[in-house]
This record gives sequence, structure tokens and C-alpha cells, in this order.
Amino acid sequence: MIIAAMRLTFASAPDATSHKSIAHKIKDRISQRFKVSVSEVPSDNPNELNIGISFVGSEERFLRKKCEEIIKHLQDWAAVDLAYDEVEIIHFSDLEIKRDFEKYEP
Repeated sequence: MIIAAMRLTFASAPDATSHKSIAHKIKDRISQRFKVSVSEVPSDNPNELNIGISFVGSEERFLRKKCEEIIKHLQDWAAVDLAYDEVEIIHFSDLEIKRDFEKYEP
């Protein structure tokens, strides 16, 4: 099992109404188009909007390609200003998963 996790930072207006509106548009568009989990992540900077994205797969190549497609889509979308992107690929070996499940066996 491999998990792809993304943290995307967008430039955003400091007023709360437009900030929430932009966050909602981004979350809806990305989750519907790419079938991934999307959430707004808190930020200390009122001029930034942070979005977290995650999804699971079995092939790293597929996950990396999907991350690239999401980033390209957001860069091409004129309604948002993607300032920074960070991608993390996390591998779990079958042995670790088996070991973790053994903890819960009766």
C-alpha cells in the first residue's frame, strides 16, 4: 500500500468570505475531478489558503502521475493562484501491515 499526500498553498484574499468561497471551489473541483480526499488545512497566514489532498494506490508511478495532473490542472485554472506545492509518497510494506493487524487479533 502506498499513500500520496499533497499540501498545496494558494494566495488568497484576507477576507473570510472570499477565502472560504475559494476553498470550497477548490475542494469540490479537485475531489470530483480526481476522486481524492481533500481538506482545508489551517494556516497562520491570512493571505494563504492551504489544501491537503490524499489518496491510496499500489503503484508509485500511478500516484506520482496523478499528483502531477492535479498540480497541472490547478496551475492552468485561472480562478486560483497556486503558490506552492509539496508532495509526499509514503510506502507501507506488507510486513508492517501484517504486524499491525496481529496486534488486534483475539
